[in-house]
Amino acid sequence: MIKASDYWRSLFGCKVYRLSVEGGKTCPNRDGTCGIGGCTFCAEGSGNFAEQQGDINDQLDAAKQRVIKKCADGKFIPYFQSYTATHGNTDELFQRMNIAICRDDTVAIAVATRPDCLPEKAIERLAMLNK
Repeated sequence: MIKASDYWRSLFGCKVYRLSVEGGKTCPNRDGTCGIGGCTFCAEGSGNFAEQQGDINDQLDAAKQRVIKKCADGKFIPYFQSYTATHGNTDELFQRMNIAICRDDTVAIAVATRPDCLPEKAIERLAMLNK
């Protein structure tokens, strides 16, 4: 079985890092939609390691600076980590994802979500981004 890091290196010829960024969303068990205080899907601090300041490019640049010392020629996977990225209106999230995808150093994106917060519209838009 090949490790993910080896797979990415074989595709892009360099180390690929996941950069945690703030997707601008909360969760139905934090915002009162279903409850308050969180649930078993995430820890109290889901997204504690995500960059949270500035627009998506600022967040990615700041996260990149944390790992660039390890490998200056790496590529990146923006990880929309905090809470449930597909909860609620997803237009703003997909605008951020489009910005992240257009960066030269981005090779993929990753999205944190819950199975009960993945509406058909989000699935359709993720499929479009995948193309």
